[in-house]
Amino acid sequence: MIMNYYDLIKKIPFFEKKIKQLKGKNIVDIITDLVNNNEPLIIDIGSNRGQTIDIFSKIYKDAPIYAFEPTPDLYKLLLYKYQLFENIKIFNLALGDKNAIMDFNISSYSPTNSILEPNISTYKNYDYKLPSGKMLSDTFINSSQKIIVDVTTFDNFYQKNIPGKIIDIFKTDTQGFDFEVLAGSINSLPYIKSIICECQFQQFYMGSKPFYNIIEFLYSNGFYISNLLKNNYKERIFECDMVFINKNFKD
Repeated sequence: MIMNYYDLIKKIPFFEKKIKQLKGKNIVDIITDLVNNNEPLIIDIGSNRGQTIDIFSKIYKDAPIYAFEPTPDLYKLLLYKYQLFENIKIFNLALGDKNAIMDFNISSYSPTNSILEPNISTYKNYDYKLPSGKMLSDTFINSSQKIIVDVTTFDNFYQKNIPGKIIDIFKTDTQGFDFEVLAGSINSLPYIKSIICECQFQQFYMGSKPFYNIIEFLYSNGFYISNLLKNNYKERIFECDMVFINKNFKD
């Protein structure tokens, strides 16, 4: 139950050790466990290059997918990549807890793009080499830029575009901004069956909320932790994708 997680949370190193002991499940297995229909409604927040969209669409080729990516170049890439898929809709928006215009930080390694500024010292403590041969922390040095992006809440989007519809999977991976994304979805949560959310155990972004705030928030709104996505970290675990289930939709 959730109190077990609270006990773990009080001691971060122990929590990391416990998470590492859990093997987690492959994302394909997770998705098929979560979905009980052939055309699930899927929300993908922080789509990047469409890595998760590809997985979703291979399993459920006709599933309606609403994808959000604020980075202009990646948005254009996604439009081109999925131009023949009528069921996949791409939006050049960032999501948060309010409607606003905000700065957005772009690095040379696009998966780390975020509304929040990177905490370079933390990245250096958890540094690793990318396929390009570059160290992750170096991608923020002399290669970052700021742009202005439109931010809206998911509640606002939901009411305008898909009011009353049941969402089978709500995936959010926004590099330290996921608590704000969820807070801006509070009125839509009763319509969401499951959430896949990145939880970071260290502050990789300035001003990011602690990961246990996400657990507490979702627990207080009727969600419980169901599983973890499998990860490939061999040493210290500094983040993971947690799967939350809405208890009102539990079979």
